This record gives sequence, C-alpha cells and structure tokens, in this order.
Amino acid sequence: MRKFSTIIAYFTFLLLLPVTLYAQSTLQFDEKTGLFKVRYHTLDVVDAGFVFWHDKWQWSGVGVRGKIIDGPPYTIAGKSKKTGFSLHGKVTSEAPNELTWHINTKIPEKWRESQLGGISFKINTDEFIQGKFVPTAQLLPDNKGWILQLHSDQPPLSVRFEPPIAKINFERGRKNQIRAYFIQKDISQNEHHLKMTVSLPEGGKVIPTTAERLAKPSPTKWYRNVLSFKHSPVDLGFLNFNEKPAGKHGFIRADGENLTFEDGVKARFWGVNFSGSSLFKTTESNMRVHAKRLSRLGINLVRFHHHDSRWVKPNIFGDRADNTLSLDAKSLKKLDLWIKILREEGIYIWLDLQVGRRFGPKDDIQYLSEIAKGKKTGLAKGFNYVNQSIQDKMKQFSESYLSHVNPYTSLAYKDDPAIISVLISNENDITHHFGNAMLPNKKVPEHNKIYMSLAQEFALKTGVNPKKVWRSWEHGPSKLFLNDLEHQFNKKMIKHLKDLGVKVPIVPTSTWGGSALSSLPALTDGDIIDVHSYGKPDLLTLNPRYSANMVHWLAAGSVVGKPVSVTEWNVSPFPAFDRGSLPTYVASIASLQDFDAMMQYAYGQASLNNAGSPRNWHSFNDPAALAMMPAAALLYRQGHVEQAKKEYHLSFSPDVLMGQKIAPSTSRAIRTLAEQSKLRIALPAIKELPWLKSNLASKNAIVINDPNQDFIPKNQNFVCSDTQQICRYWERGVITI
Repeated sequence: MRKFSTIIAYFTFLLLLPVTLYAQSTLQFDEKTGLFKVRYHTLDVVDAGFVFWHDKWQWSGVGVRGKIIDGPPYTIAGKSKKTGFSLHGKVTSEAPNELTWHINTKIPEKWRESQLGGISFKINTDEFIQGKFVPTAQLLPDNKGWILQLHSDQPPLSVRFEPPIAKINFERGRKNQIRAYFIQKDISQNEHHLKMTVSLPEGGKVIPTTAERLAKPSPTKWYRNVLSFKHSPVDLGFLNFNEKPAGKHGFIRADGENLTFEDGVKARFWGVNFSGSSLFKTTESNMRVHAKRLSRLGINLVRFHHHDSRWVKPNIFGDRADNTLSLDAKSLKKLDLWIKILREEGIYIWLDLQVGRRFGPKDDIQYLSEIAKGKKTGLAKGFNYVNQSIQDKMKQFSESYLSHVNPYTSLAYKDDPAIISVLISNENDITHHFGNAMLPNKKVPEHNKIYMSLAQEFALKTGVNPKKVWRSWEHGPSKLFLNDLEHQFNKKMIKHLKDLGVKVPIVPTSTWGGSALSSLPALTDGDIIDVHSYGKPDLLTLNPRYSANMVHWLAAGSVVGKPVSVTEWNVSPFPAFDRGSLPTYVASIASLQDFDAMMQYAYGQASLNNAGSPRNWHSFNDPAALAMMPAAALLYRQGHVEQAKKEYHLSFSPDVLMGQKIAPSTSRAIRTLAEQSKLRIALPAIKELPWLKSNLASKNAIVINDPNQDFIPKNQNFVCSDTQQICRYWERGVITI
C-alpha cells in the first residue's frame, strides 16, 4: 500500500476539459433562460433573461426554458400559471458568430390591458476598462436594439429587434442593465411576434452548450446504477489507520493558522457533506458500507448538513412535527449511529446548528408574520440578529442538540473529540446578504423599528453618518454597523456555547455567494474562517486577469492568523465537465494555501440505499465526481503538493476595506495571486469596531495595498504556483499538477 502511495504521489496529473478553444468573444444559448450569455476573454459580459409582469408590477412568473435536441435550432417555451400568458419560439444560427430568436407570445384577453414585459440584459464590463476607453452600451434609435463595443479597435456586438419594440431603456439610468419591452400594457393584439438577432464582432463564434458537448439528448436523463456504492476503485484506508477511533488525539483546537489536536498533532481534513435524507433514511447496514467506502476513498471528515430543514422528512424534529422546539428520538438515534460508525473508521464529524430551520405558529417567535410573509412558516435568516425570541430558540436547540448523550459512545456531542467544530448558522450574514431584509420598504415594521433604532444608536456611539448607517446595500458606514450588529449576536451565541461546555472551534457563519472582504471582520469572532465556493462550467478556461473562478473565492476568505475551512465546494449545474478535474484542482490549491479542512458538497442529499442516478448534490454515485477524489485526498492529506514559498498579505485601510466592494469579482490582485502563492487578508484596526483584533501583515509577508495589481507577467496566458507544481493554461482549459 505504501508503494501505491508513492507512485500516485509522484504521478503528474494532466486535467483538461474537452472544450472548443475560446475566441475573444463567444455566444452561447442558455437552456436555463431560453436566451443567451456572451463571454469576452472568458468573462460573462452579457447575461439575458425574460421578465414579465401584470397589473401593478406583479411578477407573472413565466419561467421560460430552452430545449436542446441537436441544435441549433433550439426551441424555447414558457407559460405563466397566474395569467395564462405564454411564449414559444425557436433559435437559429445563420452565421458562425450569430444567433436569432423567433419569439411568439400569446396574451389571454383578460390580461391584454395589463400584461407587460420583455427581456432584461445585464452587462458587466468593469474589468475591460483600458486607458481612456470605457466599454459602454448604447441604445439604437427608434427602439431597434442596442450595441456594446468591448474594445476600441473592434466593431461592437449588437442586439437588434425586428420589428422595433415598444420601449427600450437603461434600468433606472444604470448603464449596466437594459430593459427591452416588447409587450406593453394596452397592447392591441393578443398575439405578438418578434425577431431578435444577437451578433458578435468578426472572429467571435457561437459555441455549443454544456448539454450538447456532454449528453444528448438530455443531461437530466442520466445513466442509472453505473457506480456501485459498495465498492471503491482504490483503497486509501491506510490514511485513516492510525486515526481509529476518531478522537483518539483529543479535541481539535485553533492554533494560529492551523488546526491541531490536543496532543499537538497537526490536523488536515479532506471531507464531504451528508445532507438531508442521507442522514436519516440510510439503513444501518448501508451506513457501515458507506463509512468503509469513505475511508477507502481517503476521506476523514463528514459534515452533517440540512438536518433541520423542513423539506427533509424526517428531519431532526421528526416526520410530522408541528413545531421545532423538541428533537425527535428516532432522528437522533440515526445521527448517533452515524457518529459511532464513522468514528470507528477514523472519520471525524462537523456539526451545523441551524441550516434550514423554519419557524411556525407553535414555535413562539415574535413578529412571525413578518418573517413568514403570508406562509405558515418562515426562514429567519437575517432576522435572528435583531429578534431576541429567535436567538432564544437557537440557544435552546443548541443546548438540546449538543448536550444529547450518544448511547453508542456514552458521550454528549459537546464532549466528543470526534466532533471537530460547530457552525452556528449556515450562510446567514447581514454584511452582504440579509441586511436588506429589515429595510423600511420590506414591510416588516417591527423588525425595521429595532433595526433602525440599533443603527442610530451605533451612529451616535461612533460618529458615523446617521443618514447612511442603515443603508445596508451601500458600502461605507452601513458595513461598519452591520459587522458590529453581527458581532453582538456572535458574542452572545459563542458565550452560550462555551458555557454549555463546547470545547471545539466555533464558527459563526460562512463567507459565501459573492461576499466582499467587508464581511470578514465579524467572521473573525469565530475560531475558524469558513468559506463556501461554487464554480461554473469550464472554470479552468477563465482568465484570472478578467474573471474569478471558485478557487479565487476560497483565497479571498483567508484571514491572517486564522485557520481556514471550506464546508462547501462544487461546480454546477450538473453535468459540468469540471466534476472530474475539480477535486485535484481544489486539493492542490488548498495545499498551496495551507487550508485546514475541505468538504465537497455533497456526497449525498438523499438516502444512500440505492445507486440511482447522480445529481449535482449526489456525488456518491457519480463516476466523474468520484474518479479523482482518492488522488485529491492523497495529495492534500500527505502534502505532495507543497505549501507556497511566498506569502502575500492584502492590507487595506479601514476606509478602503469598508468603503468599496473588494472581492475576487473586482480585485485583479486576488485573482492573479491565488494560484501562485499563499494569500491572506490582513484586517486593520477599525476605531468604530473596537472589538476587532487587527492582524496586520507579518515580517515575512509581502504586503499589497492595490487590489487591482496584476501579478501575472504581461502577455502570459498561464498561471503557475511558485512551487512550480501547479500550472493552469486557461486558453486550452488545462491544468497540470
């Protein structure tokens, strides 16, 4: 077995996508929307979607989708259940750089005077500003369409309508969004016909969709029962041999930027997620099969996720519970058994506390109607930061859950060293995502009253502008206030958990879904910075000068002095080619950056009793997703890909950090460094946030203050690690490890 390890460790992995080499600009039909995406230098610069309303701007929900048989031509169709408005048509290609939509709509007589809508075009050109040239969309006269010139010496891409449409304008005057209305109120006809032609500059080309390249006739009709879950192609069980049972080294602790066991052994975890019904519906015999298989795949960590979500039946509250105030004995027994069986295989556990819990009438939540918004139950994300009754229920759950004694181990969850961390609330921040939930226009008067009062109190205490402090959608004073509000919640919850006797690292929530660096201060309340990142198809082809891929977002969540975990990483939608190349790519970058715990999402989200068909969130039965997981586990856990030789610290003044959106989507420095050298964010002292411990750059780090600095040599079309072990050639979609 050791011989096998050595052979694999020194093998060179050549991972590539069977892609068409990208021209400067590409046009692709989007089966999800029935419209298109335009890429320029691998950046999505135009994204289109149908939008329809009725009466006083009520959403019609037409839900247009495309269908691919052997296109082009493609077909599109959609219908509104509310109004009966329907749309259908086809998409043809008469030139290699052009697609044409032939759209037919039908409006029921009842709604003919109130239906309106058309197409929304979102434009992202910020990264292409070069010198004095600023790429800006221009509307054509007489409502005939619009054009966008991406380079000063190229003709523009164009979107043209025949006949001219009813109205076209920049949404609220913003140059990055165009609304094209071909259905206006009081339209004289029930049926309407439109031709829309999208043309790229010469040299641009229409490229096939993922489905065309990978699976005809339909990627949703995937092969069943291809991969038996009872077997593993290799056996890396020796990696866990000295870890049995999990917990033998004592409790995990955060030790600077690393995780170490109580006995001083450095820990590194390569893991997966068990989500939803995989936790509660898998039989005991199959639990044992999967645990042994995970060990053979080189996995030593499993995260329990979506244990409390209403769509999971049964969940931690039972099968038909009318409240979320008590835990179900049968469901707990399933988790107890999973923990016992995983421990025996040297596999550790990560516990989430709140994920998808929805509160209902019997949960005694104050102002529930504002949270539920006309439904019986409500997801309280964001509201928990101002609603004391939600905080109380979260504490009650934590106490019941973590104090539960597992009869198989005779240990309460809080006392089990095989459990390495607890996460307070999944994907639930107000610094980027849910701060808007309590604004004056959200029809939540009681929550808004508390929110506005706390905002003004913060402004009075710190001297920031009281007129701007509550404006959560803007960078500036609001990000200071929202970080402080998140911190006050974190402080209470962390104290509660420590008073319960929790001994392992505590994580408040994660950086995810486009979070900027301004979200990081409150996350430092925890012992670990946790990151979520999902890639889009063909992520190996993205040019880091212009486009961020998922590993850049991982690096952007790394803070000086804190360990890094990644509880969710994957690529979507299924079935992306990247499923095969991604594990070793992620593992190699995680090794380069010296991350501590990596968890793929997800090994399973349904019961693990049958092989079935793979899906985006079921990798246990997907040959492509699992093919390279053992190699990834080996190179990451044994350190065959070395930590970077150089370390860079991004360090910004408080005004810059809080005053603008700095993220991989906007920062060339993050994108061009993340695959070369170790990258950490050095947070400054901020006088308005006296609780924030500044972690300014160490003596050995190279300090950067310019978020737009390019660290890849001019005219170079690849990026390599400073160890020379990893190179990605984006024009070919190839990575070598």
